[in-house]
Amino acid sequence: SIDEQTGYISFLPSNDDVGIYWINFSVTDSGTPNATTYELVTFEVINSNDPPIFTYVCDSERNATEDVAFECYINASDEDENQSLTFASNYSWFTFNNSKAMITVNVTNGTANALVSFTPNDTAVGNHSVKIIVEDSQNSQNQTTISFFVNNTLDNPKIYPLDNKTCFVNITCITYVNASDDDLFITEEGKNIYNESLNFSDNSTLFDIQKISEVYDGSSNVVVGLINFTPTSNDVGSYAINITVTDKTSLTNSTLFILTIENNTLPVWNESKTYSFNLTEDQNFFLNISDYVTDYDNDTITFYASPSSFPSFNITADGIMNFTPSDVDVGFHSFNITANDSFWLVPHCFNFSVSNVNDPPYLEPIESPLYA
Repeated sequence: SIDEQTGYISFLPSNDDVGIYWINFSVTDSGTPNATTYELVTFEVINSNDPPIFTYVCDSERNATEDVAFECYINASDEDENQSLTFASNYSWFTFNNSKAMITVNVTNGTANALVSFTPNDTAVGNHSVKIIVEDSQNSQNQTTISFFVNNTLDNPKIYPLDNKTCFVNITCITYVNASDDDLFITEEGKNIYNESLNFSDNSTLFDIQKISEVYDGSSNVVVGLINFTPTSNDVGSYAINITVTDKTSLTNSTLFILTIENNTLPVWNESKTYSFNLTEDQNFFLNISDYVTDYDNDTITFYASPSSFPSFNITADGIMNFTPSDVDVGFHSFNITANDSFWLVPHCFNFSVSNVNDPPYLEPIESPLYA
């Protein structure tokens, strides 16, 4: 608007007013007759970038279930954006197009729609405050936080198969039993929904299996049980041993192995030694296990093992482990290392847990652009 007396111009331009205008101003006096003067002025309204605005954020779809595919849309508008909008969230499992933590969507008529799609696993179980960020091509942002719930789906416990084992009279017999359950991956955010625990049982009168290792903080899903007893001459024979793991809801899994007790002198593993080790990626691991085994006949002992899922593992016939784990070795490995006195093969279970070390991203060489 313009004041007719003072000529003061005042208005608040909107996004629709952006552009260049040619305005004809005139001034007229009060004489007789009236005299009027005209002047054409170029007037420009410069755009001020507006942040995008959320118009729909999974408004009716904020509940998901583990192992069930989930989809919803996040819509945003931006009056002065004609290129693209970028969407992101603060949870790695809350992905776009089933794989991307961030997605850029072309703008059509001032709006962009991002498809949220993922299949949640146990790490996503719980009540979450999911922050959604939208950014335009001029780096203007907007964000909102929604409450999102992922319900648990019960997983069956698993138990690792056990090799048949031979033990000897008056010599301590030890076997490790490993079990897992994906529900143990539930983090603290989800433990109020379901807090898993595992227990072992057996059908033997020779021993009672004991649970010796459990990690319920969401970082591991492996629980370790220990069979530890010393057989007597009355125990000589073969036994079909059934080991069962049971979860909190009484879901079970079992494994069967044959335990043979004999009166023979075999190489003997020293059970006072350590058989579970924590390793770190890119850090050298050295261990000499030549003194782990005693042979009462003074036979020469050789060692061997060939775990298929532990590529960097190496042991010499003399019992020396000397290797550096890499990314492909990260995780839990349980396998037998066998002591051989040329007459008997005596395996013993070893556990190795390799922790990950975050590696920096690798930037491919960038070629200098060529200009004509």
